[in-house]
Formats: sequence, structure tokens, C-alpha cells
Amino acid sequence: MGLQEITLEVLRSAIEERKDKAGFLVDGFPRKLDQAKEFEEKVAKCQFVLYFECSEEEMAKRLTKRGETSGRIDDNEETIKKVS
Repeated sequence: MGLQEITLEVLRSAIEERKDKAGFLVDGFPRKLDQAKEFEEKVAKCQFVLYFECSEEEMAKRLTKRGETSGRIDDNEETIKKVS
């Protein structure tokens, strides 16, 4: 079982356990269209999407700031430049 399948199973299970809730916010997944399609096939249909747009400069500033406390190894200037 790959990482995407594991992620989908964890999400499906969490949502199934909380059917009484009005909805769910899934942060950081999916990141690609094929992941979104598989999520809708295996977990639940998406009701809406929040999409935030900002300049690369602003994004780099926010990620660098997040890196001060996040502990994430990819919140650094070198990685941010590679992805931009």
C-alpha cells in the first residue's frame, strides 16, 4: 500500500467515524488533480475548495516564517526556491 492509499484510508476512516459532523476541512491534501479524483472516488465528494493565491515573494516570506517554528525540513529558502 502506497502513501497516497494510506492517506486516503486515514481520511476515509476519520470522516466515517464522525458522520454526525457538518463537514470537514482537509488541509494539504490533495495536492494534485489525480489525488483529488481518487479522493472523490474512495472517500467523499468535495463540496467546495478554498484556493489562496499570492506572489512567489509573499509565499517565500510566509514559508520562511513558518519554518521558524514548524520543524519542517522543507521550510527553508533553498527548498522554497526549488519549488517556485
